[in-house]
Amino acid sequence: MRKMGDLAGVEIEPEQQTHLLDRSVAQAGVIGGGVPGAGGYDAIWLLICTPPDLPKEQQPLHRVESVWRNFDESNVTPLLAQESVAKGARVVQLDEIPGLREAIQR
Repeated sequence: MRKMGDLAGVEIEPEQQTHLLDRSVAQAGVIGGGVPGAGGYDAIWLLICTPPDLPKEQQPLHRVESVWRNFDESNVTPLLAQESVAKGARVVQLDEIPGLREAIQR
């Protein structure tokens, strides 16, 4: 995507997003990721597989959140949807995402 954007002169996948994706997909348990839609700064997606009974500090989502918290090239605010075996995809409550309430109140 990045190369196509460069050739077209359009930031489909800005350099900061490429760096964030590269660091995120490098984490154990991350299957893949990308820039949705037309791209450009506003979002990325990741597909993560967490083995059962894995301690929190070893869970892929925990590792990715750590990458995002420490990413210094742009502001990153996670908006998470997680698979629920009983009910399919679900929306995570505001207070379950560290720092989200503070980010919204700015």
